[in-house]
Amino acid sequence: MAAPARFPPHGVLLSEGDVREERRAFHEEVLQTPRPVHGLASTVIRVAEEECAALLAPYADGRGPVAELDWAAFDRAWWRIVRRIVLGDAARDDLVLAEQLRRLRAAANRPLSHRLSGPRRRALRDAFLRRLGGYLERAPAGSLAGIARRVPVSARTDPAGQLPHWLFAYDAAGMTTLRALALLAAHPGQAALAHGEAVPRGGGPRELPLLRAAALETLRLFPTTPLLLRESTAGTVWHGERVPPGTVFLLYAPYLHRAGPGAAYGDVFAPAHWTGGAAPGDPALVPFGAGPAGCPGENLVLLTVSCVLAALLRGHSHRLTSHPALNPLLPVPAALDPFALRFRVTPHADAGR
Repeated sequence: MAAPARFPPHGVLLSEGDVREERRAFHEEVLQTPRPVHGLASTVIRVAEEECAALLAPYADGRGPVAELDWAAFDRAWWRIVRRIVLGDAARDDLVLAEQLRRLRAAANRPLSHRLSGPRRRALRDAFLRRLGGYLERAPAGSLAGIARRVPVSARTDPAGQLPHWLFAYDAAGMTTLRALALLAAHPGQAALAHGEAVPRGGGPRELPLLRAAALETLRLFPTTPLLLRESTAGTVWHGERVPPGTVFLLYAPYLHRAGPGAAYGDVFAPAHWTGGAAPGDPALVPFGAGPAGCPGENLVLLTVSCVLAALLRGHSHRLTSHPALNPLLPVPAALDPFALRFRVTPHADAGR
């Protein structure tokens, strides 16, 4: 809990009791938790298409790539997308806000001896919150902040105190997006299906089930939260020992997802597990957590990732050039560093369709 503790103390993750329930309800209303296609889907699609077009512009003339697409270039585009979805188009190029967020997260993740001093951290946090509050006050309707501004709340809900979580939670989604692109690049059959789904159909926003499944399968193989905490609600027996209620268990998500309970899925990239298989109802698979602490933004994140993947794939092919190489005939490796991924990008046959 170190990282959230460095952000506003009114965030839902650090709240307890009735106020937690109130703030959780606020998150669920703004993020439209049950809906696979959020009310901001048109905004998400537009922003993803515009930023991915700018990102891939060097490859659009059909004369071959001028460079390889790497994490640094993707990450810049990703955070423009995130800031526009969360705060509105005016935040697209706000690198000051981006740097403040980076420093606050870095300070929370450093050893105690290397963290920012209390006064410096508070000053940085206060400056970040003032900047964020300004966006909330003038947020356009087509943004999460715009929805948040219109939701009836009590004084203790603190909408501005919830926005930082939406920003830094999108960080893991960016890693998942680029990993999913790498897995699709290494599996031609899956890539062909994904390219087909990426072609616009008309008729307004729609769920992209194949790309959504690719994102979920990527999270199964490479969970962004590898360790999960669970507290028992009743007494039980564990390996012959009686364990009282309230005992905290530490679960290793890669074991749940690939071995033991997840042995049936194993080390194979198979998005079909999520479209026609048992994965959606399998309690061992927890790509977004589960229960009262399950991610309220799961559907919105999956919508964003699938729309960005569609925008990246539309009109372009991606060949993975970084190591380790992924081979569809071999098990998917246990780890895949998103920061080291590189792609050779070329025009695809669906260009102009």
